[in-house]
Amino acid sequence: MGKTLSLDKLDLVQHLLRNQKRSSSGPDNLPYWFWKSFAIELAPIVTEIFNMSLKTSKVPQKWKSANLLPLPKESPLNSCNQLRPISLTDIIMRLFEKCVYKSEIEPITRNNIGPDQFAYKKGHNSTMALIKSQHQWLEWLDKNANYVRVLSFDFSKAFDSVPHDLLFEKVKKLPINPYVVNWLISFLENRIQRVMVDGMVTEYLYINRGVPQGTVLGPVLFSIMVDDIKTADPSNALVKFADDLTLGVPATKVVTHLDLKLPVYRIGRKRIECP
Repeated sequence: MGKTLSLDKLDLVQHLLRNQKRSSSGPDNLPYWFWKSFAIELAPIVTEIFNMSLKTSKVPQKWKSANLLPLPKESPLNSCNQLRPISLTDIIMRLFEKCVYKSEIEPITRNNIGPDQFAYKKGHNSTMALIKSQHQWLEWLDKNANYVRVLSFDFSKAFDSVPHDLLFEKVKKLPINPYVVNWLISFLENRIQRVMVDGMVTEYLYINRGVPQGTVLGPVLFSIMVDDIKTADPSNALVKFADDLTLGVPATKVVTHLDLKLPVYRIGRKRIECP
């Protein structure tokens, strides 16, 4: 049987409560200062609830609700397609996610998410992704490449389009505690969200796909989802930053559009060939 978070993790929960940063509350409207001010008193019962949730592999339904805040990705705003949906969950759920991530998931994903992913990893950022790409391109040019073809991919609504069944298959392949795997499945199942804009609130709706942006676990689950995107030709180079992919292909001869054939890449169980 896999181990769960036990009461010896009380210090971790109390530490996270006492160091809770100023942040907006979720659907329960409990402010950050409530958890911060009463950390010592709340830590034992909160830890017990966390333990029971992990032991039963069930996330409380009340904690699976979110206020959806549509934030502009660029300015000026001309279309709804320029909005990024950010899920604002309850503060206590965000703290629970941190406990699970720090204790059970981060040690696993640290060694199982490929080095070609530069987002959501400690010590990595977009600058490192650019340096990695530039270094590889210049190395090819210093050798026998005449030029480098660079192809950029950006998945539309990537976070919102993740199929849960496919994601669960990939999570199960990782050496994660079975209790935690089932807990993650519960975390994504039967989620509800409502949109909040300028004081206006919609009714809750159930969502059956996607990983919520704005949560602690959303980014790492997305990284697991796209981790198996690899180049079919190992001589090419792929660099990922979340859902942005850059493929570098060294070329030794001039080609025309007619005979230009882009490399095949794989996404999960699908094999897609560029035209």
